[in-house]
Amino acid sequence: VGRCLQLGTHRAGLVSGGKKHQVVSALASLVQRGCEAGVAARQEIVSMIPALLLSPLPGQSVIDLCASPGSKTMQLLEMVAKKGSPHLGGVVVANDASAARTLTLMETIDRHGRSVHEQANLVITNSLGEAMVCPKMESQYVDRVLADVPCSGDGTIRKAK
Repeated sequence: VGRCLQLGTHRAGLVSGGKKHQVVSALASLVQRGCEAGVAARQEIVSMIPALLLSPLPGQSVIDLCASPGSKTMQLLEMVAKKGSPHLGGVVVANDASAARTLTLMETIDRHGRSVHEQANLVITNSLGEAMVCPKMESQYVDRVLADVPCSGDGTIRKAK
């Protein structure tokens, strides 16, 4: 799984700190360029926990039932990929019940700049979880299901305080 770097500030802190300190400005620019290039993603630590606890293995298939806005989906896609293999391995089925949130999910995926090969291992659906028809997999079973129902928004609640 990729690397995680925790900064002791939020996005606004990087912007305001960058106005005062050249090093902070350089760091903010690096983070922004990394996000634009698809090699980095901003994500609250609390949002990383569900995928880490699910711990899918390379080559496995995973359904992310409440996938939008997509950070956990991208995290899962990295986890199921077979590194160093021409066949990238596992599949992530990213689903959201809301059509508007599914568009947000698709925008997140585009923003992350994933390769065509990586995106070939991603299926996006828009369905209520209980009515979802799972795409046919090589095996008849799905290895893991992530249901962060609904996303708790702990990071958003904390930011509001």
